[in-house]
Amino acid sequence: RDDRKERSQKERGKKERHQKERDQKEKDRKERDDRKERSQKERGKKERHQKERDQKEKDRKERDDRKERGQKDRDQKERGQKNIDQKDRDRKEKDRKERDRKESHKNERDEKETDRKKRDQRKRD
Repeated sequence: RDDRKERSQKERGKKERHQKERDQKEKDRKERDDRKERSQKERGKKERHQKERDQKEKDRKERDDRKERGQKDRDQKERGQKNIDQKDRDRKEKDRKERDRKESHKNERDEKETDRKKRDQRKRD
């Protein structure tokens, strides 16, 4: 009788010990899973924030580029207008020189003609 009692107590102790071990293992597993989940969340959060920072930087660069391109376009337009204005001035100057040259030639011809008429007149007299 004492033997059976002792054996059943040992058996119960064994079962309780095994149950405690299983409970501890389950508790450890849950803690590991929780830590894993928390670290994944943390990683996801960090990655999301990094993506947001990258996107902001990309947007800023695009804005700066557009701004710069716009300025370049305006500068180019301005240069183009200056070139057009310069070409107009050059053309007008060329036209003026051409008119002056023609005028000068005409004057020379008129002068020669006048001289010739005077010579002819003197010869007749």
